Amino acid sequence: MQLGWCPTHVFAELLGLENEWTEVDVDCDTKQTMAAGITHYCEWTYNAPTLDTGQSVTYSTTGRVYYRYSSSTLTSITFGTHDEIRQLQDSGQALPTQVTETTNSPVKVTVDVHSPIRFSESESSVNFPLFITVENIGGGTVCNTQGPDDCKDGETHNKVSISMSASDINFGAECNAEGLSLISGTNTYSCEATATDLPDIITQQTMTATAVYSYYILFGKEPLNGIWCLRSVQNDFAVL
Repeated sequence: MQLGWCPTHVFAELLGLENEWTEVDVDCDTKQTMAAGITHYCEWTYNAPTLDTGQSVTYSTTGRVYYRYSSSTLTSITFGTHDEIRQLQDSGQALPTQVTETTNSPVKVTVDVHSPIRFSESESSVNFPLFITVENIGGGTVCNTQGPDDCKDGETHNKVSISMSASDINFGAECNAEGLSLISGTNTYSCEATATDLPDIITQQTMTATAVYSYYILFGKEPLNGIWCLRSVQNDFAVL
């Protein structure tokens, strides 16, 4: 099952005409929320520079669309009876898991439970290692910022922050990553978690991994008559 999110704080900018052209008007609402299927038009009006007779200059323009987004992955983890957990521990196996929900988003978060697990019968708890993989799959640039405006700062690029949560699972401090660098678009880190007060029956708990970030995509084509049409298509944008 996929979770549904809408991009927020959406705005666009035109690049490549900053030095010699004079911006006259921009018709492009900013800081808006765009649901899938929504179309929005952005129009820029510029005064062109004065050229000498016979002079010709080619200007290459690009554009960026910035937005705020959230990625979440819900992973169900099954705890058996105390005897079953002890058997998994003795055989070097990991606790069984299943991804139940995830967002269709430009940043993908995957949580894997590994072995060895350590069961404490006296405390009715089990400790287990987690491997958390974060991938930029959207074709754009992810920014570890509170708002898309700050995404223009290159120091924030290719970084993201991750938080883990669950009702009856305690996560080590390393599970919450602040400013995780996505080397070549991906990174995997590990940490430990502990489930406590486990009854002597089969139970399931859900772990939620969440990434909140800003994102931008770059368009390398010249806008037709200075007009771009932006269309929100689930987790990304298209130029029409």
